[in-house]
Amino acid sequence: GVGRALTVSLRGAYHDFAAGNDETLSAARAHPCLVPVATVHPGRYLGCREEVRRCVGDGMGVFRFFPDLQGWGPSDLHFLRVAEAVVEAGGRALMLNADRSGWPSALARDLGGLGIPVIMLGISYVNLAEAIAAMKAVPNLCCDGMMFDTPWAYETVCEEVGDDRVLFGSGLPARYFSSAYGMVRDAELTEAQRDGILYRNAARMLGLEE
Repeated sequence: GVGRALTVSLRGAYHDFAAGNDETLSAARAHPCLVPVATVHPGRYLGCREEVRRCVGDGMGVFRFFPDLQGWGPSDLHFLRVAEAVVEAGGRALMLNADRSGWPSALARDLGGLGIPVIMLGISYVNLAEAIAAMKAVPNLCCDGMMFDTPWAYETVCEEVGDDRVLFGSGLPARYFSSAYGMVRDAELTEAQRDGILYRNAARMLGLEE
C-alpha cells in the first residue's frame, strides 16, 4: 500500500555522492512512485556547493545527510555551510540522523533560523525528551518515527508539539517496514492524525503532489 517513497542512494552516502545522486534521479525517472532525495558528504567539501545547486536544478529539493555513517556532527561548520547552500539554492528540506543525545539540541541552536523544515531521523527513547524540547523551541524542527519504540511515543509527540510535525519513516532497507508501520497503525490517534503522519505532512513540507 505504499504510494510514494522518499529515496536516496547509499552509493551517495558511502562512496561518491554525485554518482549516487545520478543513480537516485535515474531510478525516480524510471519509477514515478520514487521521490528522489539528494545527498552530499560535507567532509569532502570540494564540489559540495556545486552539487547542491545541480541537484536543486534537477528537481531534487530534499537533502538527506548521514552524520552517523560519515563521522561528523550536526554542529560542525562544514555541514552548516552546506545547509546554508541548500537554502541559497532553493532547497525544500533537510533530513539527517539525530539519534544521539545532544544532536537535537545542536540542530535547534544552529539550524533554527534556516527557514526550511529540518527533519530529525532516528529519534528514540534515548533522546525523545530532548527532541520534544528542541521542537517546542524551534518551529522548523520536525521528526520521523522510524525508531519510536516505546508506548505512547506518537501520542506524546503529537500532544506536545502537534501532529503536523511528525512524519512516517521506515528506514528501509536497513530496517523492517512492518515494525515502523505498526507503531503508527496501533497508536491511539485520530484517522486525520494518522493520515497526516503517513503522508500529508510530508507532502506539505516537501512539496509533493497529493
